[in-house]
Amino acid sequence: MNIEIYDIAYLITQALITFSVYKFMRVFFYELASGKKICLLSFCLYYILIVSVYFKFNTPIVNLAVNISALFALSFNFRGNMKKRVFVSLMIYLIMFLCELIVVTLTGYIHILAFERNNYDSVFGCVGISVIVFITAMIMSTLKTAETNVPLPKTYWFAVAVIPAATLVVTLSILSNTSLSKYMIAADIALLLLINFFVFYLYEKICEYADKEMVRQLTSRQNAYYEKQLDLMRTSAAETAQLRHDIKNHLASIYTAIEDGNISQASAHISSMIDVYKNGDVFKSGNYAIDSIMNFKIQQARQAGVTVKTSSDMLGDIAIKTFDAAVVLGNLIDNALDAVKNLSGDKEILCEFRYGKGVLVITVANKYFGKLNKKGGNYLSTKTDSNAHGVGLQSVKSVLRAYNGDLQINDADNTFEAVCTLYL
Repeated sequence: MNIEIYDIAYLITQALITFSVYKFMRVFFYELASGKKICLLSFCLYYILIVSVYFKFNTPIVNLAVNISALFALSFNFRGNMKKRVFVSLMIYLIMFLCELIVVTLTGYIHILAFERNNYDSVFGCVGISVIVFITAMIMSTLKTAETNVPLPKTYWFAVAVIPAATLVVTLSILSNTSLSKYMIAADIALLLLINFFVFYLYEKICEYADKEMVRQLTSRQNAYYEKQLDLMRTSAAETAQLRHDIKNHLASIYTAIEDGNISQASAHISSMIDVYKNGDVFKSGNYAIDSIMNFKIQQARQAGVTVKTSSDMLGDIAIKTFDAAVVLGNLIDNALDAVKNLSGDKEILCEFRYGKGVLVITVANKYFGKLNKKGGNYLSTKTDSNAHGVGLQSVKSVLRAYNGDLQINDADNTFEAVCTLYL
């Protein structure tokens, strides 16, 4: 059999499309039902099947039937019900079909006969189809993971646009060079597609690493919050035990002072007893996670000479994850602390928690001096090392989206007020 350059290009690009199919599957399915080796083997078999059908039949109706059936079979690598498998198989095929239809139309091939052999032979179109399908899969995969706390930089979206476009331009240039053999052209195309693959693959791995590192840092903070809360509980328990032990002696002293008519002495003694119980800086909302974080931050603020004024409804066991509470409160209070440190007068932060009918509203407000750093409606950090303070307002917004909530910011009258709304 005489293999043309288009056939070689098809063999190469189908490998990239097979990987794209895997990325599509991971967008719709969350867990593997089979082992990694079995999954890898099934996708290799998918590649062999599609390539075999191309060389043997290559008619649109056969391609359609085999592709949908193969996609349905691949879906059994993942956990899901039968309706979802059918839906995902059809959806993935539709996405790939639309990508292919756009490219073949732009390259001048508009006559598609369902029962006749496909004679499309544009190498540029073949490469274009695989690149567009791959980029579509990567964008959908990225959008799915956008709920994580790692914001996507503009350079990523720049790469999404430039790298595929550059690939197509270079491919067109290679195909225009008539002095190259078909095998050299195939090798060049394979290298270009590998560059596309590894650029986006490496970026995904970097994002995964950054996400894990952020989780590690927040877990460390969460442990510190709990440790502080435990210390407060121990201190309170010790003080209570001591008070109970000495209560008779205290009452006897007070009674004697009153009997002698020394009211001021009795009053002073009572005040000293009250001081033992005086915990005005201890935040209590009835929610252990939020209390832990708030008490840790209150102590941190006190050490910096900042007063934290709090007001809270009884929150109890509300449905907010400790991790999410740490992201929201840790970031907002850290930003507020950094702002009030620059003030010359009273250094205060206001924290309010209001809860009712399944809606939690958290307000953090502080005075600030100078001009806020804003760009395009977004507030940027003014810290010299922003990575050392919280995870950014974008991370707060990302957490709030998981609760169908939002973040409202008001900076009038030199007061920065952040209002978080969460639907629990």
